[in-house]
Amino acid sequence: MPNPNRDASQRRVGEAMATRDGRRRGYFPAPILGRLPRDARRVIATRAKRLGFVPNFHLLYGLRPRHLVRWIAHYDELMLGASELSVLERELIAFVVSRTNQCHYCVTTHGARLRTLSGHPDFPYRIARNYRHAGLDKKTVAMLDFAVHITRHPGAPGASALARLRRYGFSDRAAWDVLEVAAMFNFTNRLASGAGIVPNPEYRQMGRAPWSG
Repeated sequence: MPNPNRDASQRRVGEAMATRDGRRRGYFPAPILGRLPRDARRVIATRAKRLGFVPNFHLLYGLRPRHLVRWIAHYDELMLGASELSVLERELIAFVVSRTNQCHYCVTTHGARLRTLSGHPDFPYRIARNYRHAGLDKKTVAMLDFAVHITRHPGAPGASALARLRRYGFSDRAAWDVLEVAAMFNFTNRLASGAGIVPNPEYRQMGRAPWSG
């Protein structure tokens, strides 16, 4: 039999997901971009210029524009700033943590990033199936093992996994960066999944063509 309460609840969620342009973005109504504070509009516009579209995560985070601006500054420094870890290594951590957390949004978006950076359209699929058997070197596998450990066992000491990183030559700064990237994505995954944020369809085509350079 139909459940009126459940049906009404589903309608409310559907209405919240709909925006003025008819696109579904998440469980929260997207703010109107032109009404956001200038600094929030600026950081969103920077992303849009780079990607060719406004990421749904950034737009919905505009519900708390000061948080968005500060989060993006931290994110960019962490993922693109100076580090002993390469940008690709940091993206691998982001992807594997997101996969572990079953975050559809971040798996989709960072899968696209992995395709683009690696130049191999099937690279994220190999990592998702089993990163330990994806042709990665032992040092990279140890890095991802550490990220997965602290994701699956946040209350358990990670001393042995950290010691393994050091045995593979990670400095304290590099090990801290592995930890911080993993922690960033444990936060971001929960925000994206809890808000039901829908990946922009454009991400699915990014990096699909084989690299020719």
